[in-house]
Amino acid sequence: MKKVFIFCNYEPLAFLIERIVTLHFSAEIILSDRKMEAFDMYYLFEPDLVVIGVPPTF
Repeated sequence: MKKVFIFCNYEPLAFLIERIVTLHFSAEIILSDRKMEAFDMYYLFEPDLVVIGVPPTF
C-alpha cells in the first residue's frame, strides 16, 4: 500500500484530492493543512507521493 501525503489549506479541495486518489489507488492518505506540521509529517511518514493543493483565488 502506498502512502500519499496531501498538503492543502482548503478543506473541500483536500477531500476532493483524497477522493480522487483513493478511487484510483490503494493508498494510505495523510492530510495536513499547516506548513510546519507538514514538514514534520513528511519526515515521519516518508510518503511515496506528495500532493500540494492550492485553492483558486478570484
